[in-house]
Amino acid sequence: MDLDLVCVESFLVLVQEGHHRRAAARLSITSSALTKRVQRLVRQVGVPLLVRGAAAAPGPTPAGARFAREAGPLLEQARAARRAARSPGRTVLRLGVPGAVGEYPRRRDLVALGARLRRTHPDVTLQCQGLPFTDLVRGLVSESVDVVWMAGAVTHPGVVSTPCAVLHRSGVVGPRSPFADAVTVPVEDFADAELLHNPRAPDSYMRLWYLGDLRARSDARLVEVAADDHRSLLTALVRSRAVTVMPRPFARLLPPPLRTVAIEGLPPVVFTVCHRRADRRPVLHELLQVVAERAEELAGV
Repeated sequence: MDLDLVCVESFLVLVQEGHHRRAAARLSITSSALTKRVQRLVRQVGVPLLVRGAAAAPGPTPAGARFAREAGPLLEQARAARRAARSPGRTVLRLGVPGAVGEYPRRRDLVALGARLRRTHPDVTLQCQGLPFTDLVRGLVSESVDVVWMAGAVTHPGVVSTPCAVLHRSGVVGPRSPFADAVTVPVEDFADAELLHNPRAPDSYMRLWYLGDLRARSDARLVEVAADDHRSLLTALVRSRAVTVMPRPFARLLPPPLRTVAIEGLPPVVFTVCHRRADRRPVLHELLQVVAERAEELAGV
């Protein structure tokens, strides 16, 4: 049986999105082209893969669900084979960091991560890539990175999030903030302040910075900010009365006149390493283990 892997990928995206138009947009093709790919795959497999009559939001048949479950690893293996063929004898693993700029992560910590990984995989090169806050999920799914180190979990059916560290948060305030001169602020008072919010960032990530893990988003006073990295986020904070929070070790990134305040009663956050569910390469799971072992160093503790 010959399978067109482009058709296989298109079908998996359609199953993940659960909506024809969204799947076509994610693949950067027309809805008509997506339909033709799925029809071609059905002819290749020989059984119906989608429930009939569900045009806009199709669901898989039992056979389609089984095919999707088995085809994910198949597709990842094909991608790995392509990467291996194009690689000059080395494997490159790409670690994505949300909003990273030059100061973070520290070079010495990345060198230590790479050295630890090469003990068992000497042919591996580790690269670090900053991801815009708006691309945390897309960076993984599109394979621009292999692993993302971030707070919270990625909510996507094709992504697995593994807890690896617990970090405490501090408040970050500027000279115009109502807490500009404070040392310690009760969490209830801090939560009542104006809090920066990037509406384009995944809410599972963003909610940890506007204290959405403590109360409903509808109860928050959110100030929208368009920021893709830490530097632009902190620049916006200098000019605003709004405040935010950040993991305590990251306070070294703060430029003047920003400063941190302790927040009484604020729980810590769980940091995770996230990877594509279908990526089962042993070297990738070794990287997950290494990041977990050195999570505090990566955070700058």
